[in-house]
Amino acid sequence: MIKLARRRRRASQQIRHFAEQSSEPEINDVIRFNPHLVSYITQLDNGAPMPEYFEEITRELGDLDDPNLLYNVGDAVFIHIYPGPKRTMYHPVEPELTPEVISGMDYVMKRLTILIGPKMGPKDADEHAKMSDELLKRVLPDSSGFLSKLFPGKNSSGITDAVKERIRYYFIRDKIGLGVLEPLILDPNIEDISCNGLSPLFIEHKIFKSLESTINFASMEDVDRFVLSLTERSGRPATHMNPIVDAVLPDGSRLNAVYGRDLSKKGSNFTIRKVSETPLSISQLVNWKALTADIAGYIWMCLDNSMAIFIAGETASGKTTLLNACLAFISPMSKIVSIEDTPEVIVPHKNWIREVTRPASAGSSVDTFDLLKAALRQRPNYIIIGEIRGVEGNTAFQAMMTGHPVVSTFHAGTVKALINRLTGQPINVPPHFIKFLDLVIIQNAVHTADGKLLRRLISANELVGYSAKTGNYSFVNIATWNASTDTHNFLKASHILENKIAPRRGIRRKDVKILYREHRIRSLIIQGMIANKIFHYDQVWEVIQIYKLKGKLPESIENFVNERIRD
Repeated sequence: MIKLARRRRRASQQIRHFAEQSSEPEINDVIRFNPHLVSYITQLDNGAPMPEYFEEITRELGDLDDPNLLYNVGDAVFIHIYPGPKRTMYHPVEPELTPEVISGMDYVMKRLTILIGPKMGPKDADEHAKMSDELLKRVLPDSSGFLSKLFPGKNSSGITDAVKERIRYYFIRDKIGLGVLEPLILDPNIEDISCNGLSPLFIEHKIFKSLESTINFASMEDVDRFVLSLTERSGRPATHMNPIVDAVLPDGSRLNAVYGRDLSKKGSNFTIRKVSETPLSISQLVNWKALTADIAGYIWMCLDNSMAIFIAGETASGKTTLLNACLAFISPMSKIVSIEDTPEVIVPHKNWIREVTRPASAGSSVDTFDLLKAALRQRPNYIIIGEIRGVEGNTAFQAMMTGHPVVSTFHAGTVKALINRLTGQPINVPPHFIKFLDLVIIQNAVHTADGKLLRRLISANELVGYSAKTGNYSFVNIATWNASTDTHNFLKASHILENKIAPRRGIRRKDVKILYREHRIRSLIIQGMIANKIFHYDQVWEVIQIYKLKGKLPESIENFVNERIRD
């Protein structure tokens, strides 16, 4: 009895200390409605620093040397970030899987199987989740008396709502979601999930960067089974004949899996690259110093005037993030066709045709080249190509020549490397075609002097021309990034504005200052959105639409722009 009293007193102190650590006013409600979180807190080492609770986490927390905090990702799931022996750890805190819940799972599964039947196949993951929720509502109440069979000696009132909710959580997690990965899928702060075989999962976090998770597999057989399950969920199951799979998971995340120990000596492995349903906005990227408002306003001018743009950089450098943010600059009245291997491009326009390639394993292949040829007959105002890798690059330049502006990402670290890849095998773009590409943006992941990893627009380069005699290309660095100060420099004179956009719009050279004033206004609009904390993609898109279609701005942004224009 004395030991039990001490344990209860210690648990009470742990919870009180945890509540005091948090600055969130809702902390008492969080504790009251999540007993599994209370249980987890009480099990932490006595004397160890209590984690601080955050309803939402911000980028500023990434500056902490030894973060120790908890945050919620929905569905009663919490994430504990804490210092580990070698690196920062990532631990999901889920509802407790008690013996009572485990004993009920088998019965519930059998009951649901009978109710669902073999012919009730949902069309997609959302329909599956909705249907399962409805079935669970039918099964979990004790209308049939099955709960008394499930837990002998207890009546309906003995089965608490908490137990029912746990059964529901684990059913949804394991039968509809991705099992042990579901908390990671729920977490919007995760960029990549990496399983290297029989080892802990590693995570690339938007705020805390590289983390080691407490999730791992017990055996290589478990890893094999999980990889098979993942690939089956994607619709492209791995086999010994087809052991390497590139696919898309039901939530839109990109999956790369290698199945079998003959290829991967540490066991089957997989990498999941998460894709956000709502892209980051241009105002958010400017606020995070990935680029400046001047550069963003300049890209706005280019995209609003049908310029062809390639965003180049290394893997995971933020190319697609920047691309999605900038697509909001294209006129709202435009018709857009996007072509991708894996759907990542998100276009806010209503008149959007979204096309995705089909692999040979699906019966007959349809590649980017095929879809690009089809797109040319669809009379788009813009063609968006997720990434140019092969012969479709040649067709993309032919599209540019016929007046179809193309925006794409490309793997290259410099303008020179990009041109060399374009003019070499297998793309084979004729050198004199390169002039139809207007702007090359170089985006990269860079390390600061104190070791932080940042994503920055390194340079924006206007292609000027090609000399057949020398074989050289000329281009202008309209924007550059200074690594020592983490600042951007933007030139005030633009070849594109003066020699490409002005003639298209019938603006005489002596009146080109009209374009520079327009650029200034657009840069100030972006600054005004930041000043008014307009960061959500949909809100930014709404401001751009109103400005383009009606020439108006929200009053707060208009006042911001007018004050600075007068200055």
